[in-house]
Amino acid sequence: MSTPFSTTSAPIPLWRRGRRRSPCELLSTSWALTLALLCCGAALAHGQDEYSLATGFLYEGRLERGGAPAQGPHDLLFDLYLAAGDASTHAGFLGREVRPAVAVRDGRFQVRLDYGLDVFADDAPWIEVWVRPAGGRDDYIALPRRPLRGVGEVCIVDSSVTIDGTLTIDPPGTATDLTAACCNDVAAGGQLLLNGFLGALRADANEIQTTVLGAPGTLTVNANGGQVGIGVGSTTAPLTLPGAPDITASGGGALRIGSSSGFELSIDDNEIQARSNGTPSRLELNPVGGRVWVGRDLDFAIEQVSHAAATSSVFVNCPTGKRILSGGCLTDSSPTVDIEASFPFDEDTWACRFEQGAAGNTAFAVCANVEWED
Repeated sequence: MSTPFSTTSAPIPLWRRGRRRSPCELLSTSWALTLALLCCGAALAHGQDEYSLATGFLYEGRLERGGAPAQGPHDLLFDLYLAAGDASTHAGFLGREVRPAVAVRDGRFQVRLDYGLDVFADDAPWIEVWVRPAGGRDDYIALPRRPLRGVGEVCIVDSSVTIDGTLTIDPPGTATDLTAACCNDVAAGGQLLLNGFLGALRADANEIQTTVLGAPGTLTVNANGGQVGIGVGSTTAPLTLPGAPDITASGGGALRIGSSSGFELSIDDNEIQARSNGTPSRLELNPVGGRVWVGRDLDFAIEQVSHAAATSSVFVNCPTGKRILSGGCLTDSSPTVDIEASFPFDEDTWACRFEQGAAGNTAFAVCANVEWED
């Protein structure tokens, strides 16, 4: 009767074993499992184009027999499945790798497996190992099927690479598809460079710059249509920004145009504020002409004021902060006194001049929160 086999994991980082670097080093993170069958080390791109990612990987494990480390050559079979199961369950079978006479020293062994597919791309498949002493007639013993867990492979190259064709980077998943090394900002060249016929686009961790013939160019987003959302989950408008933060006298707003040390315009979801050097300033609409259409509920705080005096000249002033919209003069004296002049004396005062002083001489003005343009 054959002595039962068992395995435990014993990750051995291959970079410590003095292995010669290949033109494209393909690295996988090692791991350990309780009663584990394997750890996955670096794979070489044997038989493939330089810098291409291999589908093979190194499988390492520790084999025990009768509670002691196994020694000598052993025949090993490695069956790959889509799901868990036992030796009698064959649903989801992906392939078998046969490795006869694998050297086992102090219980440790290492083989290279290649099923012709990226076993780390999606959900982890399951691997089932069969073992027997090499060269014997003993039946293979199936060890418990275990999930084959890993993180895929990374290609590290030490020189420039030219790709003539299509480069596909990692199918959708939880891992990052493409990472550019830190920390070259745009001014120094950027971490990412896309070259066009006359221009280029550079990017770093927080900047994007487009150039045309070496000079700053125009950056176009969604040139053929679509929506752009900044800080929002979804949008149906061409450009959507979050409404917050609210505008204050010196800052705030979802969109700020200009410089805090000069003229600046801030907008949030229900406010518009103009500033000059960080303080509130006049907001101009159509400063060179044209109409401004405003919907209902426009409040200028219009107010009518009047002043009566028994003099030939009568003046009325708008409340503080308000300016003249219009005005007029009237008299209820008897006999009637003629009105000789009615005019805005300045931006917040209306003036009336009567033929003579009389008790009923009155000046009135319509005032509002507006500002006169000189």
